[in-house]
Amino acid sequence: MLKEKSIKNVETRRSRERGMGSLELAISCFALVVMVCMCLDVGVMMLGNQVVDRAARDAARAAAGQSDAASALNAAKAALVSHKTDGTYITQPQLTNTVSPDFVYQDYGGAPFGQPVPAPGSGTAGNPFVVVNVKVDVKLPASVDCLGQYIEQGALTGGKMTFVRQYQFPIVKQKLDSSFQ
Repeated sequence: MLKEKSIKNVETRRSRERGMGSLELAISCFALVVMVCMCLDVGVMMLGNQVVDRAARDAARAAAGQSDAASALNAAKAALVSHKTDGTYITQPQLTNTVSPDFVYQDYGGAPFGQPVPAPGSGTAGNPFVVVNVKVDVKLPASVDCLGQYIEQGALTGGKMTFVRQYQFPIVKQKLDSSFQ
């Protein structure tokens, strides 16, 4: 009789251990799925940040090679078109605005480099420059959506993030007046 009770205790203990093992497996799988989803989100965010960085740099470089503001704007837009994205998770890069302060083409009226000297503290030292702001919207593939409520903080709203990058380049092609040629 005593031997039968000890056998039942051993069997009960084993079944409890198997039950605990199943529970640990379920919790571990849930944690693993959450971590994989977070890795997907971070990966897409990094890709979106890289796309906006390259697009802004290329747009500013293209605009800086032009001789007037209108052609600089067209060159910047053309440079952005060359950065193709999937459109589902990362939108096509675009200029945030086509007017100052988001797009600035400052050639000081075609004056040569260093002339005229702007007000102290402006940071440009009279050198012609172009400023371009580019944005990309990134939809997170595994965004945390709990009963229709998204985590919204900072740039993250509704499972989407907006990345904005600003680049400033010196204007490299410019007409000089006849006294300097």
